[in-house]
Amino acid sequence: MASLTDIEYRIDQLDGGTFQKFCDTYLSLKGYKNQYSLGMHTGTNKTAKGNPDTYFKDKNDKYIFVMYTTQKSDIEKKLLEDIEKCFNVKGISTDDISKIIFCHTNGRVSVGLDKKARSICEEKDIELLLIGINELTNDVYFNYPILAKDFLGLSIDTGQIMPLDRFICDNDKVEMSAPLKTKFCLREKELKEAKALLEERNILIISGLPGVGKTKFSLRLCEELGKEEGNNKILCIKSNGLNLYNDIAFLVRKNEKYILFVDDINEFKNFKSILDFLVRNDIDFKMIATVRNYAFENVKKIVNEFFRFNLLKLDLFKDNEIEKIVNENYEIKNYSCV
Repeated sequence: MASLTDIEYRIDQLDGGTFQKFCDTYLSLKGYKNQYSLGMHTGTNKTAKGNPDTYFKDKNDKYIFVMYTTQKSDIEKKLLEDIEKCFNVKGISTDDISKIIFCHTNGRVSVGLDKKARSICEEKDIELLLIGINELTNDVYFNYPILAKDFLGLSIDTGQIMPLDRFICDNDKVEMSAPLKTKFCLREKELKEAKALLEERNILIISGLPGVGKTKFSLRLCEELGKEEGNNKILCIKSNGLNLYNDIAFLVRKNEKYILFVDDINEFKNFKSILDFLVRNDIDFKMIATVRNYAFENVKKIVNEFFRFNLLKLDLFKDNEIEKIVNENYEIKNYSCV
């Protein structure tokens, strides 16, 4: 497994274009939405002229401007010049800007430079966020290991725990898997019931026959719980046959709240140790786990050693319901083809 030093070294070696793509993805994972990248030629790692390099729109419809650099020398000049460029974007006044983010690989930004740059922005009522190589390294290691794999060629964990959007993306790359980027239909009643069951106990097992839609339903439940509860981290867990314990111990921390989705819980050989970890470390979590009907009794015995849980069984869709799902997702109306 990669160390902090390995990650820092690889980030430091990124060329300017790859560093921009790396930081664009990093900021998206941090929660910055509505991204527009101006500093890259589409489909390449080549940088393009443009100010800012990337921008986002915040919830108040103001702009968040982002500038990137891998420049090692004269960082003060570069930082102050980039701030000034953000102040002078054609057609935009400083009143339209809420924040400037400056991502860099220079590890020696002095306290004096930090104060000077912030003061310049504060005079215009703009927040300045400096993100250097040390913060990037720590965040990749502790929060976004997928960036180490995708951009740095490093593995921090076994790849069995991932954010919700990554889980969907990986699933939909497999042609034999039922696509998950489809419209949620017809399970509103069960969704309401599932939320009530999770209020009563913090583990909910979703059972049903293959193809009934357990995974799709569970992901929708995670999304809605995430929106309603706000500060919970959603982690999706899918077995690839490797030991999961170290990943859980590495990524899940006390004093944070989690929504854990475990797909096909019966496929994990060492899941008892995971439940034991959650108990011993007093983790604040809600878990939604899917299980095939044939494996439920065995899973029930394991989970009951640690927690009380609730069960929700999903029935197969009726023919007319399948017709509606196909119509709404694929606009197919000739059901003899389905």
